[in-house]
Amino acid sequence: MTSQFSPTPEELSLADKILFKVHKGRVKRENPAARLDADSAVKLFLTTKLSPQVLSKIWREADVGEKGWQELTVALRLVGWAQSGEHSLDHSLLVKGELYMYIDWV
Repeated sequence: MTSQFSPTPEELSLADKILFKVHKGRVKRENPAARLDADSAVKLFLTTKLSPQVLSKIWREADVGEKGWQELTVALRLVGWAQSGEHSLDHSLLVKGELYMYIDWV
């Protein structure tokens, strides 16, 4: 389903900043090790001010087996939609485009 998803430059930039922080600058996006561990994901997504239930739904939608930065950019797009008040958080939102998201972690 994420084959239709194309992250914006802003989403890629934010994902790069997040991964840079998590890996202390040692891992680039193209590296297969560029993934967000569970502890870092929890810390990051708690800063979004979304409920644990909404965050759980976002992560389930983003977790498509393509580990690493692509899952992160999918989650970031869904966070933006959730913060805007969207309730049906599914893959159909991935082709609708990016919304500004509030993340106070990077």
